[in-house]
Amino acid sequence: MLVVESGGRDLFPTLAPDGALAFSRRDGGDWDVFLQAPGQAPVNVTADSDADDWQAEFSPDGARLVFRSERDGGGLYVMDRGGGAIRRLTNVGFNPSWSPDGEEIVYSSTQIVADPASRPIPGDLSIVRVATGERRLLYALGDAVQPRWSPSGERIAFWAFAAQGGQRDLWTVSAAGGEAVAVTRDAATDWSPAWSPSGAFLYFASDRRGDMDIWRVAIAQATGQVQGAPEQITGGALGVRGHLAISSDGRRLVFAEDSITTTVEAAEFDPEAGRVTGAAQVILEASTLAFDVEPSPDGQSIVFYSRAHSGNAPEESIYVTGSRGGAIRRVTGDNPGGRDRGPVWSPDGGRIAFYSDRSGNYEVWTVDPDGSSLTQVTRDPAANRSGILWSPDGARLLYRQRSGPSRDTYVIDPARRPLEQVVEELPAIGGSDEYFAASSWSSDGSQIAGTRVYVNRAAPGGVFLYDTSARTFRIVAPDGDDPRWMSDDRRLIYTDGGSRLMLLDTAQLSPPREILSIAPRLLDSVRLSRDNRTLVYRAAVDESSLWQVDLP
Repeated sequence: MLVVESGGRDLFPTLAPDGALAFSRRDGGDWDVFLQAPGQAPVNVTADSDADDWQAEFSPDGARLVFRSERDGGGLYVMDRGGGAIRRLTNVGFNPSWSPDGEEIVYSSTQIVADPASRPIPGDLSIVRVATGERRLLYALGDAVQPRWSPSGERIAFWAFAAQGGQRDLWTVSAAGGEAVAVTRDAATDWSPAWSPSGAFLYFASDRRGDMDIWRVAIAQATGQVQGAPEQITGGALGVRGHLAISSDGRRLVFAEDSITTTVEAAEFDPEAGRVTGAAQVILEASTLAFDVEPSPDGQSIVFYSRAHSGNAPEESIYVTGSRGGAIRRVTGDNPGGRDRGPVWSPDGGRIAFYSDRSGNYEVWTVDPDGSSLTQVTRDPAANRSGILWSPDGARLLYRQRSGPSRDTYVIDPARRPLEQVVEELPAIGGSDEYFAASSWSSDGSQIAGTRVYVNRAAPGGVFLYDTSARTFRIVAPDGDDPRWMSDDRRLIYTDGGSRLMLLDTAQLSPPREILSIAPRLLDSVRLSRDNRTLVYRAAVDESSLWQVDLP
């Protein structure tokens, strides 16, 4: 049964013992917390703030809400259910969950929104006392996000990706700390745990049968030991289901279903004037669900990756199609249940580099456009690679490496075998909590454009240029995402993280100007053809609604 539908985005439902529903809605330019009492219309209870207020959860008695807010630098806040008596609790934390006695709150250092498939930042768990603000670290042995406290107070459920590779599984840990116990350990993406009021079941979202539906598994609350095989609760998902909330009597389950519709479009571009000159044409329909789209150097093809399923296992593969649409050809299809991501053309168009977990962790691979000559370029089981970028002469390959909490950027010779590589490490862009996400190499090889990304929070980090000779960084825009060089090696195009495409002259450093807006749709994967006369981008419409099911 549909509970809340606004035509926009409604997420993070939570239920009070009296049946009231609170949830997060994107209202205007920011997220707000809404309260819907039984039989009444939703009311915005955080309208006092222009910052994002979301990820709320009712206290066990239903009298208060804890929520994440970006006001005053961000953190966790507590308020009464009507929006009064707002009090800052921490300056960190996401996706909070109350202890059953209402005295403590567990949270993760990394936020989860609606898509568990792509999450580069690992998290740890901490607990804060509501009365005093005293905090303690609970779990920092790898990754832990979206925690949920068990009804007895004994254990905390969470989900995490593996130390290496792309696997996502459920775990529980004692509220006193210690070693985590696995709930699931398979190729499926399992996320968004929620305890039944009795503590006998752990509900979660999973794509183990293709669609991202709701499942549950019997569990011993005291030990975290699984008592049987997972059981499917819902079917027929049209989007990504998650953010589960269960009523205190155990009879109702409310969840969010997030649906992203994307198309890949191309438009004519005037590089001299720096503007779009023609109407956009759709080259990949929504059913393709393409990611990381990139035109070939000769402008005749585009490469991308897309999600499919092999039996009951999720699978991501590399595909190639014509630059104006047409037949789609699968390049990699030999990695059942695996993830092949981030394809980029070599400068001569003869090879495609990508990163894949086919060896267990994410490594860099190359392949010919026809799917032949698959070659492993890096080999280190202790790290994950991503963010691949070819140098303009094709002699070097840049990638980002994750090992534990750190993110570092390296350059290698793609023609060498893994054990023969001479690795060049780029300097750090700043502190240990930030790293450089490179996205475009200038044609003369002298500069690399990218963005600064924070390890422990999602916030604009600015557009930076890296000088390959001086080995220094400089900021050229305070925000923005995915900068791309134009062929003059002077101007950049980048997105504002939303619906607009901006152009910046890095020599003059005059204010950037908008050259395209596709509002209310979202804009990403923006690329220019080598001659700068064709602009290719992905347009997305993201909608989410809240649903209710009766539980067995």
